[in-house]
Amino acid sequence: MSFRTANSSKKTAAGIGLISSMSLLDTGAFAENRYFDVFTEYAKASAEDILIKITAINRGPDEADLSLLPTIWFRTHGPGA
Repeated sequence: MSFRTANSSKKTAAGIGLISSMSLLDTGAFAENRYFDVFTEYAKASAEDILIKITAINRGPDEADLSLLPTIWFRTHGPGA
């Protein structure tokens, strides 16, 4: 199945070949307005405490299950990092 639309091909800056450009809307992910808005807010309570609030809103007309797996990435700051 191709998601290519009439306006989805663009020439590269050098004019060499075509780049296929696809929009998220082209995938049908928002068909029938069945999707979730997920908002993530971060705050620091102290130098060593991070608070995270995740809010998920079902935008679809029916109840639906949603599984979330929060992931946190840490960077090392210091000598040799």
